[in-house]
Amino acid sequence: MEYYGVLVEIWELEYLMSKRVVFKCDWVDSRWVKIDDLGFIIVDLSRVGHKSDCFILASHAKQVFYVKDQVDPKKSIVCSVGQRVNKSVGYDGNVDMVIHEPLSKEYPSPNMDIDQDDVGIYDRFDCDDVPIDNDSVEE
Repeated sequence: MEYYGVLVEIWELEYLMSKRVVFKCDWVDSRWVKIDDLGFIIVDLSRVGHKSDCFILASHAKQVFYVKDQVDPKKSIVCSVGQRVNKSVGYDGNVDMVIHEPLSKEYPSPNMDIDQDDVGIYDRFDCDDVPIDNDSVEE
């Protein structure tokens, strides 16, 4: 299960020889996390839950940002931030790349009948045919 929330504080904890960074977050109550018909994750950030378990190790967190839902301004759409990757590209050296995840968990299927060979997806039916004579085309 995924949890969504807002970062409130950043804590650095020291244990003998090591340090750990933890985030204190206001987590969205899981009952207010929904996936819409197009696969977008919709949350209500005002519905805070999991108050007794508000910490997460920074290494376990994944950065997201929220966009206000245009239909219901009380809700927000979860958008993931691209993951930074440093890849080696041949002899030229290293190139920083950003890998973006899709905003939606699923995509609507196109409404096309692929069994119709005589009708192409670029055919127009709102005008008359104009035949083109290949011999008359100048190069």
